Amino acid sequence: MKGKLVVFEGIDNCGKDTILYAVKCKLGHKYRYTIVPSVTPTETGRLIRLASTLNENKDMLVPLFVADFYNKVDMIKEALSIGHLVFCNRWITSTMAYCNSTRQALSIPNFVGETIKPDLTIYLKITAEESVRRQKGTPKTSDIYSVPDVLKNAIVRYETFLTKEEFNVVTIDAMEPKNIVVENVLSILQEKGITNERE
Repeated sequence: MKGKLVVFEGIDNCGKDTILYAVKCKLGHKYRYTIVPSVTPTETGRLIRLASTLNENKDMLVPLFVADFYNKVDMIKEALSIGHLVFCNRWITSTMAYCNSTRQALSIPNFVGETIKPDLTIYLKITAEESVRRQKGTPKTSDIYSVPDVLKNAIVRYETFLTKEEFNVVTIDAMEPKNIVVENVLSILQEKGITNERE
């Protein structure tokens, strides 16, 4: 049975991991899962985590994010080949959204080339102000991507790039309480046939 790829996208603190794991819990043991983190547990991922906490130019990190995207693709291809339901935290659209310039963002697909396409991308939409508010309530370390101006620019780019049909995007209001967001995601998965044919 062919696997399915569902990507969870959105700015920092929109709840990607929280909603992803809550949805997996609700679906239970009907499926075989692979969870792909926002940054892979590789040497490339380690460098990204280190560099993002430093006061570095974001665009200097773009090659690292592109390299890590290939790590993700390798993980995903293997999981899809054995029929897993793959939940992926972030896609190449995140790297595009967080670039300093739209010109550089638009050049990224040329570096990536042809790759697998998500069966569904769930864009969890919150405001930059809400992201900052949620950041204050967590032990998460602040980084160069979690400041208001960067978040606002990322939102604009997300909502530009995610209009492309190839990403199969559904936008969900993630300002709502967690239980409502989870139920909305479950409904979309069923509506789009991600879960129907596998039950």
